Amino acid sequence: SYGKLAFGALLVAVGGLLLAIRLGIAPPDSVAFLLPYWPLLLIAFGLAFLASAVKNSFLGVLAAVLILGGVAFGAFWTAQRHAKGQTSHASTTFDLAKRSVGSLTIRTRTLAGALVVDGAPDSARSLEADIRHVAGNPEDRQRFVVAGSSGIYEWPVRGGAIDFPPPGADLRIHVPRRVPVRLECESQLSATRVDLTHMRPERCDFKVFGSSLRIAVGSGSAPERIRIESHISSARIILPANCPVRIVFESRWNTISVPNDFVELAPGRSKGRAFTSEGRGRRIEIQVQGELNDIRVERLPVPAV
Repeated sequence: SYGKLAFGALLVAVGGLLLAIRLGIAPPDSVAFLLPYWPLLLIAFGLAFLASAVKNSFLGVLAAVLILGGVAFGAFWTAQRHAKGQTSHASTTFDLAKRSVGSLTIRTRTLAGALVVDGAPDSARSLEADIRHVAGNPEDRQRFVVAGSSGIYEWPVRGGAIDFPPPGADLRIHVPRRVPVRLECESQLSATRVDLTHMRPERCDFKVFGSSLRIAVGSGSAPERIRIESHISSARIILPANCPVRIVFESRWNTISVPNDFVELAPGRSKGRAFTSEGRGRRIEIQVQGELNDIRVERLPVPAV
C-alpha cells in the first residue's frame, strides 16, 4: 500500500522538522511558511493511492519523495531567508492616552511558539506589541479596538472555519504600568512568561496544553484571581513574601509543590486539594483545573530592612 508509505513519509518529515527546530538547525517559523502549501499533501497522497490502484511503484516512490523533499526544501528556504535578514517582524505601538483608554484586555493564542507579557517603563503610555516568526505580514493578524474607556488587544484575530494561531510565533507585549489589565492567554506547546510585578492586573485566565507557564506576582498590586486551565504542562507561580493566598486544585492528578507556610485544607466533598496561607493585604485566589501537570508555587524572600 503506497498510501501507508506516503503517511509514513509524512510522519518522518514532520518529526524531523520539529526536531530540527528544537535543535536550532531549522528556523522556528519553518512550519508557518510551509502551512500555506498544504495542498501539496493532497497531490502526494493522490499519487500514492493512484500508484496502489495501477500497481506503479514509480508513482508511489514519487509521492514519498514529494513529501520528504518538500519539507526539506521548505526548511532550507526559510533558513536562507533568515541568513539574508528577510524575517517577518512587526513592532506596533498603540497610544492609550490619545484614545482615552482607562483599562485593557489582552487576548492571545500561541501554538509551538512563545509569549512574554510584562510592564513597560514608568513613563510609557502606550501598549507595545512585538511579533516575530510569522509568515506574511504579522500586523494583519492583530487587532486593537476601543469600546468606551476599555481597550481590547487580540492576537491573532479569530476567523475562518479552520482557526488556529500561526505556529512558531514569538509574541512580546509591554503593558503600561498604570493601566488596569485583564489577561486571557491560550498556549499550546508553547512557553509563556507573564511578569505582573510592574503591572496593575485585575484578572488573569490561562489555558495551556503541553506548555510551560511562569507567572510572577508583585506585592504592589496583585490580581483578584488567577485561573489556570492546564493539561500535561508545567507551571511555576512566584508570589510575594507576605500576601495571603488561597490555591485550589480541582484534580489530584497533578504534582504539587507549595511553600512551608501553606496549610492544606480538609478535602470535604471536593475531589481535589486546597491550600491557604495567611498574610497582609488582599488575598489572591488561584484556581487550577486540569490533570497531569507539575505545579510549583514559590515565595519571594522577605526584603531586608
